[in-house]
Amino acid sequence: MNIKYSILHISDLHKVPSQSYDDLLLSLENDSEAREEEGISKEKIIVISGDLIEGDKNRRGDYNKRIENQYNEVSDFLKKLVDAVLDGDKRRLIIVPGNHDFSMPDSIRSMVKSPSKKRQLDYVIDKELQSIRWNWKDFSFYYINQQDLYDARFHAFEKFYNEFFNGIYTLPKNVECNAYIVDLEEFNITFICFNSCYRLDHLNQTGCICPSALTKIQPELRKYYRQGRLIIGVWHHHIAGLPHENNYMDNRILNAMMKSHIQIGLFGHQHKSEILHEYRDISSDQNMLLISSGTLYGGTEAQFDGQKRQFNVLEVNMNTKQNKANITIHCREDKSIDNFAIPDWGVKGIGVKGKDKVDYEISLFEPDIKAKILSVSKQVYMDNNYYGACLKLKKIGLKDDMCCKVYESYLKLLNDQQKIVLIGLNPMTNVQYMYVLDAAMNKRNKNLIIKLLSDKYLRFDSVQVNELKDKARLEISL
Repeated sequence: MNIKYSILHISDLHKVPSQSYDDLLLSLENDSEAREEEGISKEKIIVISGDLIEGDKNRRGDYNKRIENQYNEVSDFLKKLVDAVLDGDKRRLIIVPGNHDFSMPDSIRSMVKSPSKKRQLDYVIDKELQSIRWNWKDFSFYYINQQDLYDARFHAFEKFYNEFFNGIYTLPKNVECNAYIVDLEEFNITFICFNSCYRLDHLNQTGCICPSALTKIQPELRKYYRQGRLIIGVWHHHIAGLPHENNYMDNRILNAMMKSHIQIGLFGHQHKSEILHEYRDISSDQNMLLISSGTLYGGTEAQFDGQKRQFNVLEVNMNTKQNKANITIHCREDKSIDNFAIPDWGVKGIGVKGKDKVDYEISLFEPDIKAKILSVSKQVYMDNNYYGACLKLKKIGLKDDMCCKVYESYLKLLNDQQKIVLIGLNPMTNVQYMYVLDAAMNKRNKNLIIKLLSDKYLRFDSVQVNELKDKARLEISL
């Protein structure tokens, strides 16, 4: 089966008060149409890799209210974007937090200055516990003395996220130390979402992913990988920086991600779109493609080195029979002058050669038929969706005896006669033929009964089949 679609990868919204989300929305809608005219597949999924809001460094006045207003604004924008691009389906919007999404006042209030006479001891303790920060402004150590307040730094983001998805998705408690998974079965893709702001605060701007966040999700991640999913990790911080920078992420986590079968990494933070490289373990066949997205909508202060507003489009062409996923990366850049209110998106050259696009092929795990059938059975156990299970089993292949028997058992449990007719129009066994003929009779679908009694279906022949055929002939003669 071939599945073809695009992923819109955006990051670092950074909207300032003078800008309007309506202008940004218009520009993205216009570019969506332009990309289709260029032959790029329609986007079906949106990934936002952090920094949804600009934040507020001003501790005076009602800080929490100002942050709430920023999240209300971005929530309204995202609802409109999902309606315009994803047909209102919030399931297909993937969001992780960034360093602008934490509460600086909570971080500041959670710490207390250490007496200077304890400086040497503090340094030793810091090496052991990592619970002490150094402030270059006053050359002092600071203790985290209110851990609950420190742990609540992402409370505003959590509140926004849970209210926006309203039960569709819910963030895990303590999102700093726990990853979360979004699986989109219809696109054969699974997103592993990380908060790369582990231990990040006003005195520690270095990105980091909690190692245990990856460890805890191993069983579920392995399950999706063995189902043949394309596995994509999403976080915020980049993995390498310029001299004198220290805000990028420790890249040791990448090897653990790669060993966990994460095949693509999507992030932002560095404010420029870039296909960094293929992270590879030369001692094995494992690798991971790393892709950074630029600032989507920040003012001039959010860009550097002449960079303009940017985002990425990943075109996915997946062949599940061959267990291959071809990824074509397109970069889009604002061509307007001086960050005009309505961005004018166009093609951005990729790499030193300025290519219009870059292609990359990923091999997917090839699950055996038993594993596929077991996965369908587990899902039916949870949702009793026999119709959906029958559709999945038909895709797996009813020529397999085990698959055929399980399919027929679910067909028997399917009480909706219309759905039996829809799913069973091409029966392969006597049992399947009898189910669809019986359903056609119950629905009094004379045309379908006549079709099922035609010479095309003479191969279905048994005592039970012939008895049912006689009843059907009587039905249409009345």
